Amino acid sequence: LPELSHRQPGVGRVVVNPFRLTLTVSNLSLTEPDGRLFGAVERLHADVEWASLWRRELVLRELQTVRPYVELKRMSNGVWNVADLVAAGPQTNGTALPRVSIERIQISEGQFGLRDEAVPGVFSKRFASLDLVLDRFSTAEGSRATGHLTATGDSGESLRWTGNVGMAPLASVGEVRFEGFPLPRHGVYLQLATAGAMERGHLSFGFQYDVEDASEGLKASVSAAFVKLLDVALSLPQASQPSVSLGTLAVNDVSGSLQDRRFRIGEVRVEDGALSALRRKDGSVDLSRAVRPEFVHES
Repeated sequence: LPELSHRQPGVGRVVVNPFRLTLTVSNLSLTEPDGRLFGAVERLHADVEWASLWRRELVLRELQTVRPYVELKRMSNGVWNVADLVAAGPQTNGTALPRVSIERIQISEGQFGLRDEAVPGVFSKRFASLDLVLDRFSTAEGSRATGHLTATGDSGESLRWTGNVGMAPLASVGEVRFEGFPLPRHGVYLQLATAGAMERGHLSFGFQYDVEDASEGLKASVSAAFVKLLDVALSLPQASQPSVSLGTLAVNDVSGSLQDRRFRIGEVRVEDGALSALRRKDGSVDLSRAVRPEFVHES
């Protein structure tokens, strides 16, 4: 594990039953060189079937993970802490994937942490109550596993995914919904684009997608996408009241296709909006500085 992960492993207990072909690992952890925890699993259980012998593939009845945790970190130099894992990952060079079939993959009570040290002040976030189920997973060509995922953020937002996933080719069809995302909590990223302060507001969005890494190139499309902003208030420096306020900003029925290079918006709806501008003594208007010039130039 140290050679593969470039991290210090720790393990509490390993139990193997050679008659039932089960493996159970308790309290497995990986620690970063600086001592921070990179990932941990309270319990990992694999139930192998005897059919693996005559089917000439790894066949598992179940792969279960209980209370796993992973921290994704972007360091101050912009490099992610998983870059060494990606670089050290297996290179297939066009060869077929190992033959694996798993009747059910289940992750229960997972946690996912994000730490961004490349933004001013450092930003950290955590998702908990992460549950994932994938049924009939296989690396066989054309096979798709069906499943769902749910998670809750530390600010009360919720994430939900339902769909299918294929490995040969790499493909997925499904739906993603992200609801109740509080904007002030994540204002550090808004500050990269505007000098204003987000006083309140919530963001929700969702979409249906179809992605496939085909031999002729990547195929991707989205449909039924929406973005909704609720109860938004943004104040620019020296403003005595919110410079921009919105009761609702909804963008609905959005669709697009990478192959067709088309993008369609069905509806844009604004309700209860207000705009307040401050004209300074030098004649400038604060709204003209709402977007940082360096953000526009870099974009």
